Amino acid sequence: KVVPLLEKVLEKGKPAEMQDAFAALGSMKGPAAKKTLLSWMKKLLSNAVPEAARLDLLEAARAQNDFALNEAIAVYEKGRPSDDKLAVFRETLQGGNAARGKQIALEHLAAQCTRCHKIGKEGAEVGPDLSKIGKRMNREQLLEAIVLPNATIAKGYDLIVITLKDGKTLSGCVEKENATELQLRAADKSMATVRLDQIANRTIAQSMMPPMDALLNKRELRDLIEYMSTLK
Repeated sequence: KVVPLLEKVLEKGKPAEMQDAFAALGSMKGPAAKKTLLSWMKKLLSNAVPEAARLDLLEAARAQNDFALNEAIAVYEKGRPSDDKLAVFRETLQGGNAARGKQIALEHLAAQCTRCHKIGKEGAEVGPDLSKIGKRMNREQLLEAIVLPNATIAKGYDLIVITLKDGKTLSGCVEKENATELQLRAADKSMATVRLDQIANRTIAQSMMPPMDALLNKRELRDLIEYMSTLK
């Protein structure tokens, strides 16, 4: 009896209402819910599902663990462009909740952004200031920065590891560099000056930030992107 009501929401509701409807269908184990989800998976394959509700549909379909739904999911996943490095995260670009995203940015135990970044008056200055990141980056750029932090590293925040000729190892961000020496800024903001002729090995620059998809699920990524896009 509930499924027809949810179908009406899916046909005429707003994206946020559709998200709730898909979540409800995902928790129902009867054939009616599976039939409705399969119908919407076919719409997804023809690109007829709003972007903001696609993640919710996929998660609801997976939750059913049904053969036909799993096949539809496999077809959808196979159709992702192989040359798109962000393909598996596309469903996180729209439909997030900014309030939940703010909570992740400020309070998440593992992924708390303010441990390294400044957001308004909150946070540290180990990484770039995010206070107006939504003005500098669009959603796709935000997604890339979050899940592929090494793709584009903000100048002055690239982490390098240096091995000196005496075997000593140093790591940090390059604060200054000239023809004879460089200055490294460590995570604790301490500075070390190194003569270039004493360096035995120097690594390729890496971001200090870990890929956030290792710490956050796709719903959390979606909420974080939504929040970051409001920081202007």
